[in-house]
Amino acid sequence: MPKGSLNNKIQVLGSFSEDTCRYYFKQLLDGLKYLHLRGFAHRDIKTDNLLFDADFNIKIADFGTAKKMGESG
Repeated sequence: MPKGSLNNKIQVLGSFSEDTCRYYFKQLLDGLKYLHLRGFAHRDIKTDNLLFDADFNIKIADFGTAKKMGESG
């Protein structure tokens, strides 16, 4: 992604304002809701897997451990 991960941004800035945290957290919740409504569980949400697009919107990445809900394993 053009702007790196949330982890990189935290390392550079150290912290975010409460409003910025709320903005990114809402994007994360919206992304997870989208996945869950389609029957998928990501299973590896962490700051390294939350990437920024060119407009600094959060994108969920690394679906290597994702599972279709209802599947075993």
